[in-house]
Amino acid sequence: MQRFLSSKTATMSLVLLVGSSLSSTTSVLAATSSSSPPTNSTLQKRANGVTWNPWDAAYQTFDYVIVGGGLTGITVAARLAENPSNSILVIEAGKDDRWDPRVYDIYQYSVAFGSDLDWQYPTDQGKTMVAGKTLGGGSSINGAAWTRGHAAQYDAWSSLLTPAESNLGWNWNNLFGYMKKAETWSGPNSQQRSKGADGVDSYHGFNGPVQVTFPDGIYGGPQQKAFAQSIQTLTGIRKLPDINGGDANCVAFTPLSMNWHDQGHRSSAPAAYLTPVEGARTNWLTLVNHQVGNLLWSTDGSKWAYGVQFKQADNSGQDFQVYVRKEVILAAGAIGTPAILQRSGVGDPSHLSSLGINTVINLPTVGKNLQEQTMSTLGARSNGFDPAGRGPSDVIAFPNLYEVFGTKANTTATTILQSLDA
Repeated sequence: MQRFLSSKTATMSLVLLVGSSLSSTTSVLAATSSSSPPTNSTLQKRANGVTWNPWDAAYQTFDYVIVGGGLTGITVAARLAENPSNSILVIEAGKDDRWDPRVYDIYQYSVAFGSDLDWQYPTDQGKTMVAGKTLGGGSSINGAAWTRGHAAQYDAWSSLLTPAESNLGWNWNNLFGYMKKAETWSGPNSQQRSKGADGVDSYHGFNGPVQVTFPDGIYGGPQQKAFAQSIQTLTGIRKLPDINGGDANCVAFTPLSMNWHDQGHRSSAPAAYLTPVEGARTNWLTLVNHQVGNLLWSTDGSKWAYGVQFKQADNSGQDFQVYVRKEVILAAGAIGTPAILQRSGVGDPSHLSSLGINTVINLPTVGKNLQEQTMSTLGARSNGFDPAGRGPSDVIAFPNLYEVFGTKANTTATTILQSLDA
């Protein structure tokens, strides 16, 4: 499931990108600089790769500055860096933990929760929201399940667009090809199929950077098949061979973003998009351990962002600035992105004024209507059966509201809708 913030944008200055969440990634167009674009020779002289030293980036001008080195930020940076004439800077608050077993070892899932790799955002009712505070963001600490939403959920995005934006193709049919483009699918072998693994090749891609497959240690005991049968019996949900074809209202054995060519390690955003090209794309610099505080606005009233201000992620030391020729792209997550926008004067004027922030763009929905699913973990001791494998678990069910709540579904839906801000 993805997190969404409902934010309608001023089309001349804020543009939403499709990424890890609908509005956690915002593109802020910068004023055109009078300086000439960099040449290949000048790009070769610029620092590249991954660095923790702010002076490798401070007070320089890049074509693109991407705020947040999570799933979306790294993916967008990699695509932009395919053009050697582009210069790209990614600023990430977390560390480069690609070689930390809590990150690359999928079997250590949840060990990172509550650690230095987790933002641990406090929410209401004393609960905490897990979010990856490391290069790769959530893609570096999540359960690695490779699933997609229901086609209707993507089609609904079009309702957020203005009539002038109706041809952008924010729907399942147009996005499906890009989903497949991201992956290299390795379907289940005979041993994995005998344990329940399945898949539909036409739902997947075969030449993308993210490696997708089933684990060699897939459970072969009775538990996964029993779960699938039980959820069918309880809810009436269907069992499908693959959850990734746009019909997610089902139970299915699901693959993982893991690289069987690399000892079954996690195929996170940086492992997929950065590591393979890190030495070759000298036009791409990633600064870790640093956090952006706010956008820098031009003073001519045009509301163009010409750069960002940043400092060390622990808020120590001095402030730095970096500038852009083309765009600042905010990809700091469903919490981080609206916070940066609000600190920069983009949001609800009444809220901003209460914090002593001058409004630059009146956009009242920024920071509102976050929808995040809760995680309730239930466990039971086994009756002594042999799990016949190491896992991880591969069966996921996405029942709808009516399948879960039955006759109480309408009342529950009303309660949910009434709990949302207008």
